[in-house]
Parts: sequence; C-alpha cells; structure tokens
Amino acid sequence: MACTLLLLALFSLAALYPEHAYLLLWEGGKYGVAPPVRYRSASGLPLVHEHFYRPDAAAQRRHLHEAVHWLKVLESGLTGHADISSAPSSIDELYYQDCRADKRFLRMYADPMCAMLWLKKLAHEPIERISDLLAVITKKEMEEGMAGEKPTQNGGFKAYFSDGSTTGYWKPCYGTTDTSESYKGEVMGSILDKLAAFYRTPSVAAVYYSRERLLELADAIKHDPEARWKMETILEHCDDLKGEGAEGAMVGWSPFPVTRFHGALKTKTSMVDFRKLSDEEVEELRGGAFNISKESPFEARRFVFESSAVYLVNLLGGYMAKMDHNVYMMTRREGRAVVKGPFVYIDNDRSSWRDKTTMERWRVHKDGPYCSLCKFPRRVVDRLYTLRSPDNIDAGYTLGGLMVQAANRLYPHLPNGELFGSHNATWLDKNVDWVLSCVDRCVAQYGASNVFVEDPYYEGADEFDFYETFAAIERGRADV
Repeated sequence: MACTLLLLALFSLAALYPEHAYLLLWEGGKYGVAPPVRYRSASGLPLVHEHFYRPDAAAQRRHLHEAVHWLKVLESGLTGHADISSAPSSIDELYYQDCRADKRFLRMYADPMCAMLWLKKLAHEPIERISDLLAVITKKEMEEGMAGEKPTQNGGFKAYFSDGSTTGYWKPCYGTTDTSESYKGEVMGSILDKLAAFYRTPSVAAVYYSRERLLELADAIKHDPEARWKMETILEHCDDLKGEGAEGAMVGWSPFPVTRFHGALKTKTSMVDFRKLSDEEVEELRGGAFNISKESPFEARRFVFESSAVYLVNLLGGYMAKMDHNVYMMTRREGRAVVKGPFVYIDNDRSSWRDKTTMERWRVHKDGPYCSLCKFPRRVVDRLYTLRSPDNIDAGYTLGGLMVQAANRLYPHLPNGELFGSHNATWLDKNVDWVLSCVDRCVAQYGASNVFVEDPYYEGADEFDFYETFAAIERGRADV
C-alpha cells in the first residue's frame, strides 16, 4: 500500500511539473538509461538533467576548445587539395616522420599536427602497391562450400603508399553483406575517438577508388592468381551503386607493433571483461586490482585505465558483442625487453547508433560490474560532461552534434549515403547520458578522487608542443 501511494505521489508531481518529470521518474528504467531531456531551451534543443559531478569552468572551456579544434584538424586533413609535400626536405614530411619516429606511444594519435598529416597521407598520398587482398564471400557462398580466409569476409586490402613509410588497410563494404560491418562505422569510430578524447584509434579516411584503379592494383599482385576475381567481388557487393568504383575506410597502420587480445580476456591478466564478471569477481576486483590511487604503481594504473576506457569506448560506439575483437596493445622494444604500451582500437566497423541505446541493445545494467567498480578515465569523462552541459547542448555542442558536423563537413557527398545523421546523434547522446548517470552515482558514493583514473600515457595537449617541435626540426634542417 505504501509503495502504491508513493508511486501515485510521484506521478501526481510529474503531472503537476511535467518539465521536471524525468528528474522524478527516470531511475525506474530497466536499464537505467538516463533521460535525454530535463527541459527544453528557448531554441528547442534538449537539455540534460543536472549532474552531481562536473569539471570546473576552466576544464570545461579547455575541453570544448579541444573538441572543436579537433573538428577543424580533421577537416584540414581531408578537405581541399593534396597539399602535403612528401619531399624529404619539406617541413610537412619532416614533421610527419618526426611523429612516426617518436617513442611516445600516443604521439600519432594525440598530437593534432601528427593526426592531421597522417589523415592527409591516407586520403591523398598515391598507393604504390597492395597486398593481402580479400574477396567478399557471402554466407550463402560459404554454405555452398566456397572457402574464405575468415569466418565472415567483406573484402579489403593492405595499402603501401608512395612515401615509403605509410601503410593502411582499406575496408570497402557498408552493410551490403551478411554482417553488420560497415566502413561508415570505422570512419565515425575514429572521429569519436578524437572528439571524446580517448586518443587510441588510428586516423581513418573514407577514400574512393575508381573501378579501373582497383583492378589495376589487383592485376599488379603477381603472386595471387585470384587477385582480379577478389577485387571484382568487392566491386560486385560494395560498389558506388553505379558500377564506377568503390568507397572504403582507409585505416592507418600503427607505427608500433601491436598484439591482439582476441580470446585473451579469459586470462584476466591483460584487461577486464566487464560483460562477464560474477558478483564474487566484482568484489575481488574492488578490493584488489581496482583498489588503486594516483600513487599506485604504473602497471596497476595502466591496467585499470585501459580496461575502463576500452569498455567505455564500446559503450559509446554501440557494439558490445565482440569487445575484444577490436582491441590491440601497442608495444616497443628497449634492448631485449618488450615494453607494454596503451591499447589501440582497430577494427571499429561494427560501430552503430540506431534505434536503441547500447545499454538497451546489449542489456547493460546500471547496477552491473562497470558501474559498480566505479573507475573511469578522467579526461574522457570530463570531455563527456562538457559536451552535455546545458549551455553547450543549447549551442549544439554535444558529442552527437559534433559527430554530425564532422560527417557533413568532412564527407558531404559520399556515393553510399551519409555517414552519420541526427538520428544517430540522438542515440549516441543517450549513451553518453547513461554513462554520466553511472559516474554521478559513483562520485556521490565514493568521491571524485576515488573514481577517476588519469591516462598513464598522456598528460594533456601541452605534452606535444607544436612550436618547440617545429623549432627542433628547423634546427635539424639548418645543420644538414
């Protein structure tokens, strides 16, 4: 009876104050999906509920500036003419090679100039040759006995560019085969990585090649007698709908060696699979590996940060079924020792923002392991809070809104339709709201100092001083 009266009272208050109804009722949702609106601004844009935690004003200004700056960096890398010079003595090439040679794992990912030059290479540098060409083989063809090199095969090839150092992997299909893989998700996943401040996804460019050029590249592979047939399957299943060529995601190849985690989650030594933890395992982690502070050893902080960040990027990206499928770890050698690096997010072609939130689609509960263990990457969370503040939402600066701007400005005329629209932005921003409601509960329970984990590999934008690097390059040129 008491519960019934309480519910009646809540619904009565919601009826009297409809603009605040979500504040009263949203906690009752099965998956804890935070409401997309608290009220609507004069411009009609939805504003999110007030948060328990928020970055200070200076941090929010910095995060907004960096997010908008990244949008301009990406635009500079893709639009206009191929004005990057690959001449060995050019400042572009010297800076780019300085980026590639840097021993800091995240330089190519987090330094805006490096990322822009990398993107420009992928979009505009001519391909010298290709290898590892994969055909498109449908599920029906496999059932009829046609053998493929992968359980699901959607075509692609490794590309070697004419500058002699850049390589990439081109992935052409866009949901026209038997899987949900699409080059559109690959491209937008890379953009999300920058706008949300993960800095762990390679540069990716949507690149179009004519039918003639693709067949020419295939014919140049002398050791593969089926190369032309393989390329023709790509043109058959993944073309521009006019038979004139195909668009695909050119994914930058990591300058560092990478180790794949596929299947390694079962060991619980490389990362935590939050999807499959029992209550007992959660408690064990809470008192053990996840009981860290900023004074904890590097490896302990690294383990928690990378585990939390990769789960979070998949929550935002909309696809949880193969979370370990797109996770690799960068490494480098120091003498005989192998140094573990940060995770790198590759193979994001299943990223999707349609019809439901990630949490509804994959049954991620607000009282599940991720929200219970309460450890989150600070820089990413601060960026997300900034892009869900009422003022920024009112101005159109949400993560979803910036993704729409990026898709429209970077790729306004793709042959296979838009990459990311306002309907996709709605679901992405709802994913963000769910994450922030989870963080709010944790901060309220444990305090911000016990909830956030700093990136052990990257301290912030000041780490890569654009002018200092240019000065060093110029000194080096003068000494030659």
